[in-house]
Amino acid sequence: MSAKTDEIDLLQAARCEDLQYGQIRELSVLGDFEKRVILTLKGAGAHLLQGARGVGKSMLLRSAEIEMDSAFAKDRQLAVYVNFKTSTLLEGVKAGERDAFQLWVNLKILQSLHEKLKQLDLIGQDREQDPYYRVFRIESVDSTTQALQDKIHLLQKLALARGTNKETVLAELGSEFLDCALDTGFLVEIVR
Repeated sequence: MSAKTDEIDLLQAARCEDLQYGQIRELSVLGDFEKRVILTLKGAGAHLLQGARGVGKSMLLRSAEIEMDSAFAKDRQLAVYVNFKTSTLLEGVKAGERDAFQLWVNLKILQSLHEKLKQLDLIGQDREQDPYYRVFRIESVDSTTQALQDKIHLLQKLALARGTNKETVLAELGSEFLDCALDTGFLVEIVR
């Protein structure tokens, strides 16, 4: 097997969520039907993609995201893909009296939005440009990236924690942070 064949085999084994833009473009084969689905996904409103695992739902979503990112300067429509592949870990888990799953979902959305804002150079090094500084008092754009990853990881640890370990994880997360992250309305206002 050649190195190129090994590379393609590796890419075919990966989940779409783990691929980079260039890899998605290279691996995507879009017929008329898929192009119509992507056009629909790029339009306003809610859309439901249904199908068995591995049929290409994520690939269509990521393809729509790539197209929207390419046209962002002109259209000013922000496409944010959020990966929920580990979401089942937190179903039914509590963070004190709070729903850990809802906290995790909110943080995953914030994390994906933050990464998209960085990618499109819509937030910079100045803390006033970083909407999360106002919520979490994190000093820089790069610090926000790491802080959100750390908090998401702590929430995932909470799913497996028992007794005093659970209390330690909750203390590390911080009550004030959890309250802010759970208040979806407050977060929507901050992002606007």
